[in-house]
Amino acid sequence: MKTTVRPRIDLYVRRSFSEKLSATFDFISENIRPLFRYLSVFLLPLCIVGGVCYTTLMGQISSEASHASSDMGFLVGLGTNYLLLMAVSLFAAALLTGVVYTLMQQYWARPNRLEGISYTEIKAQLWHSVRRSAGALVLVGIISLVVCVAAFVGSGVLIAATDGSLQIGMSILVILLLVALAVLFIPCTLILPSYLLTTDALWPSVKRAVRLGFHVWGGLLGMLIVLYMVVTLVSYALGIPFMGLTMLSALATIDSSMSSLSFTSSTWFVLVSYLTGMLFLYGMYMAMAVMMVGLGFYYGHAAEKVDGVSMDEAVDKFEALGDGQPSDPAEDDLGLADDTTATADATLERDIDQFDKL
Repeated sequence: MKTTVRPRIDLYVRRSFSEKLSATFDFISENIRPLFRYLSVFLLPLCIVGGVCYTTLMGQISSEASHASSDMGFLVGLGTNYLLLMAVSLFAAALLTGVVYTLMQQYWARPNRLEGISYTEIKAQLWHSVRRSAGALVLVGIISLVVCVAAFVGSGVLIAATDGSLQIGMSILVILLLVALAVLFIPCTLILPSYLLTTDALWPSVKRAVRLGFHVWGGLLGMLIVLYMVVTLVSYALGIPFMGLTMLSALATIDSSMSSLSFTSSTWFVLVSYLTGMLFLYGMYMAMAVMMVGLGFYYGHAAEKVDGVSMDEAVDKFEALGDGQPSDPAEDDLGLADDTTATADATLERDIDQFDKL
């Protein structure tokens, strides 16, 4: 992986819509090997478990559809499988975002970017990011669930308690409430990069993400649509085999008289169905990593556009140089901060020139 031939892709830069997409895919293409390696190592075990849950869940649904009954045993089994799949998905999302944003931080912190990066170097930061990501996902999920349940229950009670023309008015209010929730959802997509790409606490990160998100709401919506299309295309392309096999299994379960589909109960068919389900989940998670990288760069654009973060960093760096302190912790750790006086003076002059250009 040759990173030195490419200019470093900075985070806090104001970019046009096409430039943000370009930065996203340039970062992925430059660091495809470490991203693929670390995401695969952490996500494949979860895909193995999730594949079992997903295949079993589809089999339960098709089996129940053929018998047209809803006994308690089926509901318990279905609910258990679904909850287990949700737990795996939550852990996978926390791992995915933790890995992606840890590697993005290391990309800017290390002199050689991600070249030759080892697990030992990122172990502490990685699991710290995973814990932060899991906490943020759980909190946002609980708040979203409470808001949605309260909105639907409250609107249902109000509509049921009114008569005639008042029901029309209440229905309009419910629609407006749903639209407001959809509008609020767009800025909330910046919560994870705002939290994981900084050292701030969760609540300040949430407030900053919502504030920045509303300033760039239209562009952020467009970015989400494009990235969602990428995720959907990749996921469904890899999910076609699983969907086809699931449909065959469902047809055989619904109509047991179709002898031509008797092979769906064989061991090899069940094994292939499981493997395709695992491939479907793996492709979906890897595609989600593209969205996480894109949201990271969109957060950097919004932070620079609204708050001028790079200017603040340049001022802090300039003040640190003026106090005779090393400006780059990575260089200090490597012993580069104690070079000759001429080198330090040249570095100071270069940073002063860069500061003046700002």
